Amino acid sequence: MSILLLRRLTLAALATTVAFAGLGARQVPTASSSAGEGFDITNPCTYLSSRQVRKAFGSPVTVDPTNRGSKIPGTCAYLVGDPQQPTAALVAVNVFPGFYLPQGQTAADVVESQRATDAAGLLEVVDADVGHDGFFNVSQASLSLVATSKFAFELQWLPLPYGGPLTPAIRRRLTTLAKVVIVEAKRVG
Repeated sequence: MSILLLRRLTLAALATTVAFAGLGARQVPTASSSAGEGFDITNPCTYLSSRQVRKAFGSPVTVDPTNRGSKIPGTCAYLVGDPQQPTAALVAVNVFPGFYLPQGQTAADVVESQRATDAAGLLEVVDADVGHDGFFNVSQASLSLVATSKFAFELQWLPLPYGGPLTPAIRRRLTTLAKVVIVEAKRVG
C-alpha cells in the first residue's frame, strides 16, 4: 500500500472518529494555551493552541480526546463547537517526516509528490502563497505546506459530519493558521 494512500485512509478514519467523538466523552483535554508552548513537529497537537484555532473559526475549540494519545499517529483533530456535538474539525497532520522516512527525500519532495498524486486523482489543486512550497487541495479542503526543508504539514477543514468544499473564507483561515505553524517550526529549528 502506498504511503499516500495510507495517509488518505488515515484521514478518512480520523474524520469518522471525530464525527462520533462527542459520544460518551467525559473529559475533553485542550491544546496548549499559547503559541509555541511545547511545539514539537512530531506531535500535531502542539502545532496550534485551542485559542488560535478559536480565533480563526470563532467557536470553542478542544482537542479530540480519541486521538490525544497518538492513537492515529501524526494527526490531531481540533474540535470546533460543543465537544459533545462539534460542528467541524481542523485536522493537523505531520506529513514529513511523520508519514515518510526521510531516505534521501526532503519535505518539498514529499509535498510535490502529494500534489502530483492529488492532481492525477482529479482533485482540484492550486498553489498556496505561504511557506516554501505548498498547495491547497480544494476538493478536500486542505492546505499542504513545506515549513522547512525537514518539516511539512497539512491542515484540513472538516465540517461535520461529511466534510465540505474549501471556500475562500476557509482558505484565508487555514493560511493564517499555517503561518503560525511555520513561524514556530522555524523557531525550534
